[in-house]
Amino acid sequence: MSEAAANSSGGGTVEYIQHHLTNLCAGSGCETGGFMSWHLDTIVVSVFLGALMVFAAGQSLTLSMELLMLEIGGSVLFGIIMGRLLAWAGLLVQQRRLHLPLTLGFILILVGLADVLNLSSLLAAMALGFSTRYFSRASGDKLFVPIESIENVVFIIFFTLAGAHFQLDVFTQHISLIVIYLLARIAGKVTGAVMGARFAGAPKNVSRWLGIGLMPQAGVAIGLSLILGQYAAFNEISIIVVNVILATTLFNELLGPIAARVALEQAGELGEKRKRSQA
Repeated sequence: MSEAAANSSGGGTVEYIQHHLTNLCAGSGCETGGFMSWHLDTIVVSVFLGALMVFAAGQSLTLSMELLMLEIGGSVLFGIIMGRLLAWAGLLVQQRRLHLPLTLGFILILVGLADVLNLSSLLAAMALGFSTRYFSRASGDKLFVPIESIENVVFIIFFTLAGAHFQLDVFTQHISLIVIYLLARIAGKVTGAVMGARFAGAPKNVSRWLGIGLMPQAGVAIGLSLILGQYAAFNEISIIVVNVILATTLFNELLGPIAARVALEQAGELGEKRKRSQA
């Protein structure tokens, strides 16, 4: 599909991306983004990265995959059970002022029990969230709205604790590694976006500017790098990885939004330019 065709059909770059550049999905909830949907591309990449971690640690692939699937399955199942209990408790507690301590209490209990059971608290918490929403149906919002009201505080605490791991001497000793990682990330974003957009037959302004628009970076990479330090096989390099991720995240958080704005502006997706592109 050409750029002119995309614009003449009433959709600009944003609409084209939303319609075509989506996850490879299976399940009954793909159209609506519902509970019963599986993002296959995310699952494949996650398994591939997990296998790379196993090889890097020099462990048996078969044994490691068995333990990995046991941990993943157990964590998800545990999270679903806790989510069902939270949904049930939410129906019993009618006072809104108690919904926040109720939800936080369940989260803290889940994290503690997951640690005792040698399960992934991250996966269990994710399973708790979507299963609670699923079992609560239409009334699920009443449990999560209070959590959303304090999410900014949670972000501040998270980035403060993550920043406490920053070590200036490690940073100065590995500046070249930070630069290489930063450039490799940008190159990967741009190259992947161009290849994906061209493969999907996207307009030129999509393939040209999509990668630049993907430069912003959130705290997921920081969280994963901190988890790396929990594994004995990576103790020696975990502090280096954490500081490299912290440095590049700082750079991407500062310049990423500017790059995203430039990309949207050049693609004609801001203000009057977007209106003219859809005219």
